[in-house]
Amino acid sequence: MSRLRRLGPVIASIALVCTTGALGLGLTAAANTKAEGVLVNDRDTMQRTLAGLGKQYMLFSLKEGLDYASSGTWQLTAGSPADQARLQAFVTHATFLDFGAAVVNLAGSPLETYSVGAPLPPPTDPGYGPMIKSLLAAQPDASSVMRAGSVPVVAMGVPISVGGQTKAVFVGYSWLSPSPLETYVEHLHAGRTGRFYVVDSRGVVVAGTDPASVGTT
Repeated sequence: MSRLRRLGPVIASIALVCTTGALGLGLTAAANTKAEGVLVNDRDTMQRTLAGLGKQYMLFSLKEGLDYASSGTWQLTAGSPADQARLQAFVTHATFLDFGAAVVNLAGSPLETYSVGAPLPPPTDPGYGPMIKSLLAAQPDASSVMRAGSVPVVAMGVPISVGGQTKAVFVGYSWLSPSPLETYVEHLHAGRTGRFYVVDSRGVVVAGTDPASVGTT
């Protein structure tokens, strides 16, 4: 009995420590769960925002090409100095489609091309697939990521109409690194290890937190 009385304070202290520890673990777990929920919500919000920005980037690029393709006069003949000069003027002043441009006939053969760096991707590049499919359905669209030499680019194709009939296709090319979208994504971070990417339908990176990832799968 005397021994139990002597051990009473020790047992009480141990019980208090265990109770406090259990309470602390419970509070920590609850706090971690709440913090994790906040992070998940923040990530989901950022993903939706980034998806919206990616869509807007594509729409603005298509509009830039569509506005130019539907204005002015095109010769639409191979080797036309006037069309060549138009392409160069467009690329020089373009905001989004600033790597190059081409006029392509309805058979898919380039009539005129212009680029500020490496030659444009050839018509046989499979990256044109999504764009060609949409153009055949009379809809402007973007290609998958392609490479002009070592430069990752995306092409935007819009019809050139004369008298209400499609006579050719105007194709504008956008640098992907740097691009307005890439510049924005580079500054996005989720903790120390989180990364954000915008990818095309083939899983190729259009823009990413790490600039070196652009153009990779």
